[in-house]
Amino acid sequence: RRLNASAIEVDALRSTTTLGAAVLQQRQPDSVFQLMDEVAGVAVLGGPRNSGMSFNIRGYTDTEDVRVELDGVAKGFEKYRFGGTFIEPELLKSIEVRRGVQVESPAGALGGTVSAQTRDAADMLRPGQRWGARTRIGHASNNDETQAFVAAYGRPSDQSDLVVARSRRLGNDIRRADGERLSLSDTDAGSSLLKGSWWLT
Repeated sequence: RRLNASAIEVDALRSTTTLGAAVLQQRQPDSVFQLMDEVAGVAVLGGPRNSGMSFNIRGYTDTEDVRVELDGVAKGFEKYRFGGTFIEPELLKSIEVRRGVQVESPAGALGGTVSAQTRDAADMLRPGQRWGARTRIGHASNNDETQAFVAAYGRPSDQSDLVVARSRRLGNDIRRADGERLSLSDTDAGSSLLKGSWWLT
């Protein structure tokens, strides 16, 4: 179903679209690429696997022209013909898409910027809780893919915040509409996140 208009914030003056927690909770995407169908001026290119997909913002697709950030840190590597944008949606707090060059965008953002922010432990803990954990297991029948995710997080003190997470995807070649398998489309990917914060006051 379509999202409510209020779930997506669009800044017309800056050509910026922000997908917040309400959108992520409603969509529950399998990858960040599944969220782009609601963003004007943005498309997804590449093959059927997340590892081969890339962002297209206003016609720009090269790594030198579309900047991808995670918590303000730019993605600084890419194999030849290998997209490699691995961001676990379960840990995302928001995604901001800036189309075109913005004042706050550094070099490498001629086409635009995809900036993702991950959750802190404070975003996932209930009031009064110090520690928590969550896990998710999914299965895709087309290629018998298994998706596993586990995370532990906590606030050891009022001045500190810690998140540890690990995800793994393992699947066979994708089955096409004619029943044949698409060669070289199997998946074996894992990603980890260790995030800590500490404040003096």
